[in-house]
Amino acid sequence: KGSYGYSETGSIADRHDAEEGMKHYEWGVQRAGLAGPLIERFRGLDKGGFSKPRMSGSKIAAGRIAQFISGTTFDILKKRTKEVRRSLSVVFCIDDSGSMECEKRYKYAWQSAAMLAVACERAGVQISVARFCTDFSVVKSFTDRIALAAPHLTLRNKGGTYIPRGITRSAELLYERREDNRVVFLLTDGMDEGGHRVHQAIKSAEKKGVKVIPVLFGDQKKDYPEYFETWEQYDPVILTDEDAHTQAFGSKLVQRLCQWI
Repeated sequence: KGSYGYSETGSIADRHDAEEGMKHYEWGVQRAGLAGPLIERFRGLDKGGFSKPRMSGSKIAAGRIAQFISGTTFDILKKRTKEVRRSLSVVFCIDDSGSMECEKRYKYAWQSAAMLAVACERAGVQISVARFCTDFSVVKSFTDRIALAAPHLTLRNKGGTYIPRGITRSAELLYERREDNRVVFLLTDGMDEGGHRVHQAIKSAEKKGVKVIPVLFGDQKKDYPEYFETWEQYDPVILTDEDAHTQAFGSKLVQRLCQWI
């Protein structure tokens, strides 16, 4: 096999896809540090506060006596509580349909998935990556490393779009997991052939404790107004083509996801 995991006798298209997937992965590796605040929010990080003051038996450090006497702080009479982190598992589900070729939205979707996946992996978060169009397939399982999937992080199928299947199958990957928070990031342009079944798929996942976060690429209100009505009620994270074409694209993605949370 070649250095990107494809067969040396494979087609030129296969080699191009693998090289493009590697570029998306490398982009994500370089920017994964941006996603730290997002991961902490998802973990439900509590920085820890102070317990109620203890009425007696408190020892005050010599250097803080002046603060206490002056009334500047009474926190020295309180016991600092521990930080509480909640465990997290994530599935990144990427739209692999032909409509994602418009404005190269697939490129920004896969770059986003790579950045977030690398950041999660570094933080010890359990992740899986999948693609969907009218079909569904797992690109990276929970037990694999994201680097091994790098050649596959790009558009492949270019078929029709059936988002309900993508949501349902992604959620199924999380049903048996024991983490406190289980999340599906749905990265898509929002164009769908599933109609009202999108609502059914999201509601079914959430009833079983899986949160679905739609991340929409492009200007749905202008390009697909009939589809945008489907997503509007879920308060989706939206990244326009203008956003995607800027150098600060990674930062904007993390900022908007943090605002969503």
